[in-house]
Amino acid sequence: MDSAQRIIFTIFLTMIAVLPTAIVVHAADTPSFTFEPVKPSLQINIPTLHFSDVHVQSVDGKPVDASIPWIGDYIAALYRWAVPVGAVLATVVIMIAGVIWLTSGGAGRLSTAQEWIGNAVIGLILLVGSYVVLNLINPDLIRFAALHIKIVNPSFISTENSISVVTEADLQAPHQGTNNVPLFKQYDYQQPYGQCGTIKSSGCGPTSMAMVMKFYGASVDPLVVANSFVANGYRACPADSCACNGTAYSAFTQSSLLGPSGLRGEDLHKNRDRIIELLRGNLPIIVVVGPAAQGIDAHGNSVSFTNGGHYIVLTGIGPNGNILVNDPAKNIREANPDALFAGVKNAWYVHR
Repeated sequence: MDSAQRIIFTIFLTMIAVLPTAIVVHAADTPSFTFEPVKPSLQINIPTLHFSDVHVQSVDGKPVDASIPWIGDYIAALYRWAVPVGAVLATVVIMIAGVIWLTSGGAGRLSTAQEWIGNAVIGLILLVGSYVVLNLINPDLIRFAALHIKIVNPSFISTENSISVVTEADLQAPHQGTNNVPLFKQYDYQQPYGQCGTIKSSGCGPTSMAMVMKFYGASVDPLVVANSFVANGYRACPADSCACNGTAYSAFTQSSLLGPSGLRGEDLHKNRDRIIELLRGNLPIIVVVGPAAQGIDAHGNSVSFTNGGHYIVLTGIGPNGNILVNDPAKNIREANPDALFAGVKNAWYVHR
């Protein structure tokens, strides 16, 4: 590799070194989905570069399309940066070649100097004339249109499967709920829940919803709610598959049963202070918990609600400060607040 080729190779490596590290799109890891484009951070700053803002198109308050101009911004800035840098490098090469020419003692060195000058001039012409060349080939090559990215809004679901926690001992569980909230037990309902599974095995979501709606006087039971959830697509099962993943979070705020019953659902996320405030007012809250959540059984023992995901209803605060619970599967009727919130994934306030 001769000196001219080394210089060209060095320029190429320099351009590669200043590429953006990433184009990141951020979404919160909670069921409150947000779309926050994060502008790229360069390892080597280009003085002429300024990344434009992303234009996000929304429908019904949900982002559906994003126009991202960053690649165009980067290429345009790189060209503006490369022209003066290339001109300086070409000038330096011509000056060095001139010195070689003046001090050449033979035809070999003179030929080398002429080759250097010729390569530098040709490279500079190509660099400066690249805009014209690209425009002649295809005008779209110099317009740098923004990329249009379709945004897929996630559907958060609980992966509940309560068959492992519904035991024979639970069959003696009383149906008188805590704090005047009706208690439904999912094992009373053998009917299918979607294309696979039953309310007994996987219906803690609709069973919990039925408890709260019944508390407000709605004429529902777990079967009515389960059928509605299935009809509205809240039972998350892939087509032609029994790999069901439980009940979609959106069921508790968007269910078609809410409006006719004069109710509405509010997503509380994991706002512990707000949940406790409502429970102190004896207002039931639906929560979905994971394996880390612990309750207290009839014998005073600390037990896990689930080994996966599980919907339950919190009904109030007991005299001892524990949270009162209606569990559609186990015989758990209260829980220490800290032990419970260690595994709370999300919560909903269904009310008038």
